[in-house]
Amino acid sequence: MSEKLIQLRQELAENPYVTFDSDKNGVSRVFDVEWDFHALNQNKKALSFRHIDEKYRHDIQSYLYALMQWQKEKSNSNSHVAVSTLIATRNRLSTIATRWGKSDFSLLSSEREWERCSKTLYGVGAEFTCQGLASTINSLNKADLVSRYVHKREYIKWVNPDTEDGGQAIAFPEAIHVSILKTVVKFVETYHPYRHQISEAMEKLYTYQDDMLSAELKALDVSTLTDMQMMTLRKRMSDRTSKWPERKAIPNFSFYRRGNWLGTLLRMCFICVGLFSAARKEELLSMNKESYDDSLAAVPKVSGFSTKGNKGERIYTTWNTAPIAKLALELAFDATQAARRYSLERLNS
Repeated sequence: MSEKLIQLRQELAENPYVTFDSDKNGVSRVFDVEWDFHALNQNKKALSFRHIDEKYRHDIQSYLYALMQWQKEKSNSNSHVAVSTLIATRNRLSTIATRWGKSDFSLLSSEREWERCSKTLYGVGAEFTCQGLASTINSLNKADLVSRYVHKREYIKWVNPDTEDGGQAIAFPEAIHVSILKTVVKFVETYHPYRHQISEAMEKLYTYQDDMLSAELKALDVSTLTDMQMMTLRKRMSDRTSKWPERKAIPNFSFYRRGNWLGTLLRMCFICVGLFSAARKEELLSMNKESYDDSLAAVPKVSGFSTKGNKGERIYTTWNTAPIAKLALELAFDATQAARRYSLERLNS
């Protein structure tokens, strides 16, 4: 074991702080499930490890922390790389661990273990994806955390040939394809600026309707309402909410507790990201607004879980996309923030 690894393990025993506020006070510790980077004022404010399998999580957090410390040592300003780059590195470490079945990356120094790991990476994705995985291992090498260095002749063997000709195609007639593209792009561009207002409006609706129902039950001195009583209450609440200023401030917006309008919004965002990435249904459903990244290449990427070509096991991988995907993911996530919070509160109550 290298001196660097011994030092790292001693540091990690104390679960040190990894992020700090503007006054240099500790905010997030290494093994926290999320690292808070708000003090850096970057586009990406947090780095989450919630989706990482628990058996790999601590190792991935440990090596990511070690890379950050090494970057600070090499930097004239005592700073690490951008949060978006840390997110990409987290994703790559997770992909390697998931395919390999191990996450103690120091083991890659062993020739036998490296051969095992390398074989599991065959078919992992396009050349860009494979190059990124190799680059991450090489970063560990530069930080003296592993003696393994990956050359192109090695990572080129991991390339999935199915990804090199543009991947899977969607066989839409051109006129229909263009029409759908125009519709979803217009929708996303229209409602993206209103995404936080939509969430706030829905939060207001949930609170109002819950208060109205409680008041009605108390007034009638009952524990539940009959179908007729419920219908009358809904009509009264609908008449009032239809006059709320949010209905006019947000174009064609409607209040529906069951999520009718939000459902349309999510479908539009889903179609938009799908058309601009060619990711499949389950892959799209695994994405959130942190999935978009345009910091590492001229062509932006979206990341998500895929089981294609990996015997059904989920791995974190990437697809080429366009800037509109960023707006769609942000719209889908931010507009439904209140709905998620409200649902979680009801589940925990």
